[in-house]
Order: sequence, then C-alpha cells, then structure tokens
Amino acid sequence: MSKFEIETSDIEILKSLLKSRQTITSNRIVRENFCQSIGIKIDDISPDSVAFLSDDSFIETLLNYLQRTDNKSALYKLCVNIENFDQLSKFAYQLSNIKRKLRLSAILTILQLNDFDNLFEKCNSAYQQCLFHKNINIDIPNKLELNLSKISEILEKLNNHYDDYNNNFSLLDCFIVYLKLHIDNEFPEVKRLIERWIDIYLPNLFDLLNLIKLKNAESQQRISNSQPCLLLVVFERNEGLRAKAWVINDIREYNINQINDCQPLNEQELPVELQTFPIIFRDIYLNSLEYCKNRNLNNIQKIKVFLPYKLIDCEINPIDKLTIKEEYPRFITPDTFGKEYEIILEFSERLGINHEVVKWEKKRNNFISCKLVQDIFITEKLDNVKLKQLYKKLDSDSVFGFRFINTIDIKIVMEILFYSGIPFALWVRKEIPEVNLQEELDNICQSGCLESLSSIIKEKRCEAWQEEDNDNHIGNHLSLMFDTANLRPLPKQLSMP
Repeated sequence: MSKFEIETSDIEILKSLLKSRQTITSNRIVRENFCQSIGIKIDDISPDSVAFLSDDSFIETLLNYLQRTDNKSALYKLCVNIENFDQLSKFAYQLSNIKRKLRLSAILTILQLNDFDNLFEKCNSAYQQCLFHKNINIDIPNKLELNLSKISEILEKLNNHYDDYNNNFSLLDCFIVYLKLHIDNEFPEVKRLIERWIDIYLPNLFDLLNLIKLKNAESQQRISNSQPCLLLVVFERNEGLRAKAWVINDIREYNINQINDCQPLNEQELPVELQTFPIIFRDIYLNSLEYCKNRNLNNIQKIKVFLPYKLIDCEINPIDKLTIKEEYPRFITPDTFGKEYEIILEFSERLGINHEVVKWEKKRNNFISCKLVQDIFITEKLDNVKLKQLYKKLDSDSVFGFRFINTIDIKIVMEILFYSGIPFALWVRKEIPEVNLQEELDNICQSGCLESLSSIIKEKRCEAWQEEDNDNHIGNHLSLMFDTANLRPLPKQLSMP
C-alpha cells in the first residue's frame, strides 16, 4: 500500500467527525443534498435503500462505499465539508493529513496511468518552474529523476511548502498548474485529468494564475538583466581529482542560501586527468552556454575556478590563456577565456572544513568591502631565503591582500597564501625584463575598488590579445585570486573531502 492511500483509520476519523456534528439527519432531502455536494448520487451508495437508515448507519454505509470505490474526489470534498463546520476540531491535524494524502494520491494516479516516460520532460520543466516560488533551501534535487517512487517523495515535500508571495498555495499547486500549461493539447487525456484535479483540489485557480503571471513577469525582468557566472570546482579525493560545476543565474542577486540561484551542470563528480583538463573545461563551458540559452539568461560573464592550491599556474596551466576552441583556422588569432570572460581563481580547499579555512573566514569577515585596491594589497619581493618572514607578515589578521611578481616556485607561494588565509591575491606569473612590472601593477591597483578588479584584469588581457607580439604584455601573465563569500556553490551542494 502506498503511504498516500487512505487507511481504515482515516475512514473511522471521518465517520466520527460526521456523527459528532449531527449534520446528516434522517431527512432524505438533506442526505441527497449532502451526497450531491461531494459529487455522488444517494442511490449509488447501495442497491438497498439508504435514505431511511438511521443517521449513524447511513454515515457508516456512505464512508464504506467511498472507501470501497476509492472515490478520492468525494472523500476530499467531504473533508472540506467537515472543515467548514468543524474548524477547531481536535481532529484538525488528522483531517489535514487525510486531505494531503488524497491530493498526492490523486496526482500520482494520473502520472501512473499515463505514459510517464513521454510526460517526464514536461513534469521536469514544471517542477523547475515551481521551485522559483520558494526562496529558502528545500531538501530536494534541482531536477526530477525518471522514478515515480522518488517523485512521490518530492511531491510530498512540495505539498508541505508554500509560495513566498501567498501562503494559500503550496508548491505542489504551482507544479500542477505549470504542468497543465506545459502539456497543453499534446497529452489531451492527461490535460483532462489534471483539469479535473484542479477543479477538485485547487478551487482558487484564478488567484494562483495571477500569482504565476506576477512571478513570471518578475522572472523575465531579472533574466533580461541577468549576469550569470560559471563555477568550476576541482578537488582531490583518494581516487584522484574530481570536478563539479554550477551556474549562478545572476551574481547581482545571488544568495548562497537560495537553492534556485545556483544550479548544477553535472549531478555526478567528473574524473579529471591533468593532461585532459582543457577538454573537460571546454565541455563544462559549452554546457553552461546551453544552460543559459535554455533558460533565456544572458551569456556567462564571469568564470570562477576553484583549484587545489598545489595545482594553480603549474600542474594546471593558467585558465585565462586556455583557448575557447581546441583548433582555429591558420590566420585566426585564437580567442582565449581570459579575453572573453573575467577569470577568477580560488583555493578549492577553502570549500571544506579545516583550520586554514577558519583563519581565512576570519580575515574575510573582518574585511571591509568597496575599499580601493591599492589599500588592500601589500607588496613584497619574493626571496627563497625569507619565506618564513613573508608567511608571518601575511598571517597577520590585518593583511587581506598580496600582490607580487613571481620569481620562485609558484607552489611555494600558493602554499603560503593558503596557510596564511589571504583572501585576495594578484600576481604576474613570470618576470618580463623589458617591462616595468611593478609600475604596471601599481597602475592596475590604483584604478578602482576591489569589486571592479576582475574586469580591469580582463581589459588588460584584451589589450594583450590585440597585440601582434604579446608575450611581453602584462595582460598575458596576470592571475587573480578573489575569495568572496558569495560566488561559491551552496554549502549543501558540496561534499568536500
């Protein structure tokens, strides 16, 4: 038996409530009207005449008939009828639970009796739309699986959560209406059954449709101005490197606790080999473009890559220099990710739980945003002999950023940045004797506030791309680590080692 099926104990509660209210009298007209109000005829209840049974016997016969025929709609209307005259009943919770089971059982019956495989995509689209009616994080996946058992559990949770605008409507109500809008005339029998479900279980449909129109109008407005961001996390497990990716729909409104704002591109972790990382990165990038197109979002503007600190700019080559396509015609200058997008790095270890994360969070929480870049980054000349002194200086709670020209093993510098909890770092990946790099860095850091730094770096990379011989241009050798609390996957979406 499904957990949504009406049990004998439920029927007994309804019997008790009807008997205690004494609304069904021995008057035949009263009984006929009552039966008509729940959608049945009095003569259908039994081949024998029930019009002249005692009140209690009539109620027993009526409820047994409804249970035997599994007449969910009549049972639901009966519950509503009881609610109207028994608002403060001690059985209010039980009555609500019976109604819940009837609603869920009825919609699951519709899905089970039809070609669910063909209907699945429509259900999934309706499901994803209904999630936009809830801002708080709900313990449900972003997509449905082709599994009715799991879907029944999800629908139950939808029934228990209500729209943020109007508490009169559950997310299940929203799902059903979106499903009706999606299937239209493609599945006429399903459409007929859903319309009947709405007539019975959702009498104030007009109000919900107005709510959906309002929600869609607001959503379209947000979409037209959206600024999506691709998040890629590469992390180490015992079996090797793994990757997961998400798209933040709009970085301007992103709330790390709102599940709808950050959608996964891959449900399962992807195995990563260093030599094939460029291929994996390009595939994820293409998936993000498809995601934005399917949701009518603007194109990706930022790409944030979380990497183990030991791999940044060494085992994994700079992301900004990676070409968007693997091959280009001979006389075409390849487009790079750094030219087209704002590329930001961050340590993937900081998505886990460890002492270094605590130190980093303390600095991040003490940091005052909108400060000028030149006031954030301290600068030090790298020296293999003085690395301990450098670490102690960066470890200070008052030091948030570090800029440098790299002259030593980059792994050592990344290690110092990680263990000192530095949230922000800007560096030139190698010395260029022909260029005054210190002056160039000074100019970059004097050009604005921290929030605009990634776009300034992108401009430098575009300048480098325009030049014919660009190996000496600083824009070809800049890396930016930009640790902020908002451009990160939701904590519950992570399963970090």
